[in-house]
Amino acid sequence: AQLSIFGPSSDVELPKPPVPICDPWSSVYALNQEKEMVGVYISGHPLDDFKLEIDNFCNTTFSEFNESFETLKGKEISFAGIVSEAAERMSKKGNHYGILSVEDYTDAGKFFLFGDNYLKFRRFLVEGAFLFIRGKIEPKRYAKSSEDIEFKIYKIELLGEVRDKLVKSVTVQVKSNIVDNEYINQFSDLCEKNVGNCRLSIALVDKQENIFLELNSNTYKVNVSNNFIGGLKGLPETEIKFN
Repeated sequence: AQLSIFGPSSDVELPKPPVPICDPWSSVYALNQEKEMVGVYISGHPLDDFKLEIDNFCNTTFSEFNESFETLKGKEISFAGIVSEAAERMSKKGNHYGILSVEDYTDAGKFFLFGDNYLKFRRFLVEGAFLFIRGKIEPKRYAKSSEDIEFKIYKIELLGEVRDKLVKSVTVQVKSNIVDNEYINQFSDLCEKNVGNCRLSIALVDKQENIFLELNSNTYKVNVSNNFIGGLKGLPETEIKFN
């Protein structure tokens, strides 16, 4: 009999290593891992958590921005996206500037930050950051013709802070004929689970009688969270408006 070069054989079985207990990945981290492995988002998009902000405070997408750049001249533009590339560079004259690439569901945009804009917005040059950008398409500083235009960024904010800053009140519009004790109990329970600082109004609508009665709540102030919005959408014949 020959011995193994690794020593005599043994019948001792080693126990399998235990699987470590780990916290579940956040949705954004999981989606980023998907894109890194496959090249695209499969199960969702990182911007899905900001649907309220995109639907209510953005007036264009990157696809519209890129395709209709000249027709948007002079208009105030606001869009949201995730930073896919961020870099800081130095010009030949020794001046620092920033490069910011942002993408949404439809397309992507690339912006260069020079001078005061670079100093003002350099803290947003972070890959993976969710941003809300506002600006205007204007003639360049030394434009030689009316077609020589550029997009000038006026303000950049973190997308996660936009809701608290811009949403001051929420109006829940509901058809009056479906409001009963069950509806009231569900609505009250939803408000009690999402207490916050946002003013709440209820608008009762009866189109047949041409009645629109808006009532301000003195009992509840709410947190306009995704859970609150999702709960309202689960109620029958209910629409939501933000102010």
